[in-house]
Amino acid sequence: MAVLIEAFSVVVPNETIEEKYPGGMKGYWMDCPNRSFCSDEYVTRVGFREYPWMMRFVKHLEDLGFTVEHGDEF
Repeated sequence: MAVLIEAFSVVVPNETIEEKYPGGMKGYWMDCPNRSFCSDEYVTRVGFREYPWMMRFVKHLEDLGFTVEHGDEF
């Protein structure tokens, strides 16, 4: 299976979500700010049409301890 990547996408390994997000995958899905949640057995994607909305979601993840970028890696 695969996930759709278009517009502005936040892609996170499912393992990371299970480890760091309150409520794991179910909590992440329930808190998705729109209806773009898409997941396979490895990664989860949430899409945004506008960059500022994506950055709000990224900030939320950073506040929860997610590493968004590390040097040249995301």
